Amino acid sequence: MKNPQKPFNLYKEFLVLVYQQVRMMKKINFFFLILSLLILSNFIVLNSATDDTPYFTLNFIVPDTMNSRILCVNVIKDELSKIGIEVTNHVLGYGEIGPRTWAYPFLDYNYIPVYEDGGFDGVFIGHYNPIDLDVTGMYETSGFPPSGDNYYQYSNPTYDSLLTQYQAEQNPTQRSNLAKQLQAILYEDLPAISLYYNKTLMAKTNTVSGIDEFLLYHASHRAENWDDNDHILKYAMNGFTGPPPSNYFSIFRDEYHFSKLWMQPIYGALFQRNAVTHFWEPVIASGYSISSDKLSITVDIDPNAKFSDGNDVLAEDVKYTYELLISSTVGSPQYWDLKNWFGSNDSFEILGPKSIKFTTTSVHNFPLSLLSYGIIDKSIVEPALTTYGLSLFDEVPLTGNVQDILLRSCGPFKLDIYDQFGFAVKLVPNIYWSDLAASGGVDAKLNELYFAGAFGKETALNELIIGTFDVMDSFYLYPPLNKTDLQGLSGISGVEIITNYQTELSINLKHPILGTGDLTPNGTIEAAKNVRKAISHSIPRVDFIDNYFDGIGSPGVTPIPEGCLGFDTSLSPYEYNLTLAEFYMKKSGYGVEETTDTKKSAFNGFSIFLITFLGISYLLFINNKRR
Repeated sequence: MKNPQKPFNLYKEFLVLVYQQVRMMKKINFFFLILSLLILSNFIVLNSATDDTPYFTLNFIVPDTMNSRILCVNVIKDELSKIGIEVTNHVLGYGEIGPRTWAYPFLDYNYIPVYEDGGFDGVFIGHYNPIDLDVTGMYETSGFPPSGDNYYQYSNPTYDSLLTQYQAEQNPTQRSNLAKQLQAILYEDLPAISLYYNKTLMAKTNTVSGIDEFLLYHASHRAENWDDNDHILKYAMNGFTGPPPSNYFSIFRDEYHFSKLWMQPIYGALFQRNAVTHFWEPVIASGYSISSDKLSITVDIDPNAKFSDGNDVLAEDVKYTYELLISSTVGSPQYWDLKNWFGSNDSFEILGPKSIKFTTTSVHNFPLSLLSYGIIDKSIVEPALTTYGLSLFDEVPLTGNVQDILLRSCGPFKLDIYDQFGFAVKLVPNIYWSDLAASGGVDAKLNELYFAGAFGKETALNELIIGTFDVMDSFYLYPPLNKTDLQGLSGISGVEIITNYQTELSINLKHPILGTGDLTPNGTIEAAKNVRKAISHSIPRVDFIDNYFDGIGSPGVTPIPEGCLGFDTSLSPYEYNLTLAEFYMKKSGYGVEETTDTKKSAFNGFSIFLITFLGISYLLFINNKRR
């Protein structure tokens, strides 16, 4: 990077110096003059090409939680220096980051200021988005803190209007189209510069089939499709990430990864995700209709739907389940979300033995997701709760008063063994599953499905090799499973899983260079956006994945992760290209010049020599005439 004014000042000083020396010479040594001009003119060019004065300095924040991210940030710092941007990285804890960003106290300013004034210029951070894309509160104007999470302070009326349409659109095709339009705007405006999409690795034997690893990671798996050669599958779960040996025993307590894994195949729901498209589809439901105001959903229950003991699944079972889920005394992990959408028990209306209507407090653009919770049998749960009270929720399955009461549902499997201290669960098929239309008339393919704890990556991997387990979970994180671990292992494959986490550089759009553009040479918002594009083109995303993540991950495109419904596959990551980065810096008004083109330098040196020689010759001619 060069200061465009400095070489010309040097040249002027050089020319004056030579002319003064020539005037003092009584006799001109022509060869000395030529040699001096060649040496000094090339010195000026060399000085011009190696001047490292930055255009401006930025302060970037990076959390202290991940070494790999810190390594990437340091690379970005070096790359940005090549286009005239000096960066100071500040590694901070989240307790320090929050008050500068999403939790800014708004005491000294009524907006989030730059880093030097207690805010931030840019922050490297990771974000998660659910499969059903939800960016509410993130980028719309009304989402500025403290009312939302738009700490970027991004405001775009076109985006706001499209988001309002997206939030009310329930048609899957139109909803996806709106999602793509939102992504296109974020891709162009860059309130956040996406670095990479995080992925993780799981392992399985090559005889295992039917697993959708993406749905499995998000605990939305369809285990009825799983199979192995002997129809027995044993799943290794990292015991260190599972729950303590306490009360995570039912849908009303299933907030940990381990409990969600083994409960998902047990609990049947009205709707579940399709294992191919990931859209919601009827399972226990046989059909549904949505009212014209988009607030009510009438659901018909499959007439053949049965619990694992043969009892029919009725509308009263569904209503009773949801009443428990939105009961503050029960305290389910789903309480706050469902209570927001279903204000009271009046939201659930039985229309007939196999028909029920749900009414939401406002329009939900993924309404079937609200009807995806497991169903319990009212005829056995209600009297048990009357007799034993809420303590029933804290009892170990298949023991004491609870037995399988809270786990008797209508999914493809039922609970057979629960070993609390051995950290193991055994599931067997629900023989009534094949009665469902959604099942295609067949039961689950596995005869036995085990989930068991294997403490630590090395233990799980060794037991996978000797055949104790068939699948090794992806939640072995410290350290994570990597491709090197699996090299040379016969009959075992690693599978990369999209996690829907992405790492980004969040930009403060009140920054006078990065956001408003007031302090750019052009002084415009467009100039600021071009600086952000220059930064994005300076990021070697592919190198990050190869060098710091064992090749597991994808280059980031937008802040929308690639596993979200409606993700736009037509968009490409900003290319790592410093020439393009310099181009956008020039468009912002910064005079970035080439620094490594030796032919150009040689040409400039000759040009300076020629112009200088002719200029001094002319001056000498004039001087001689004056004599």
